[in-house]
Amino acid sequence: MEGGPAWLNSTRYSIEAKTETPQTAAMLRGPMMQLLLEERFHLALHRATKEEDVYLMTVAKGGLKALPTKDGSCIPFDYSEAMNMKPGEVDQSKLCGVPARPSTRESRSVFDLKGITFSNFARMLRPDGLFVIDQTGIEGLYDLHFEWDPPNVPAPEPGTAANPSPHAAEDEAMQTQLGIRLTRGKRLREYLVIDHIQKPDGN
Repeated sequence: MEGGPAWLNSTRYSIEAKTETPQTAAMLRGPMMQLLLEERFHLALHRATKEEDVYLMTVAKGGLKALPTKDGSCIPFDYSEAMNMKPGEVDQSKLCGVPARPSTRESRSVFDLKGITFSNFARMLRPDGLFVIDQTGIEGLYDLHFEWDPPNVPAPEPGTAANPSPHAAEDEAMQTQLGIRLTRGKRLREYLVIDHIQKPDGN
């Protein structure tokens, strides 16, 4: 999202709203939230596209090494409905696609995740602050485990590349242990441009 006045990045609001009938989380976060912003904040926007730097995720030369998820090893869950889930209703450590708590083994960083698609895994990654686009063509759920030695280099500014990249060891670990490779590329991205927005009146 681009555009809009400076107060968008500093002024905070608490929004409390109630629907007349039960609604899905997707409806609440989508059309109903959009209508609320249009009515209370007089929001007007349009869509545009531009080319941006990204990382492309592909299968490495040696082939895929990640293991398919075994049936019953994790609980499938629709994350679009997460905001409707009551606290403690489900043990999140048993849900498919939820990363385990960050951990270390001696000095090595360890990444563990059960039951995730590669398209969703790509969305979790932000090397150098850039989006990762899944081009593996792999369907289904996989368990991901890889380890690496964290480099002692500062992180670059978001959206810029560093040489060497602070993610180089992690990228190499994914390639050698999972069979997944990340390479720099380009893509067209659709984004929203704010044409008008104003602070709402009091209730």
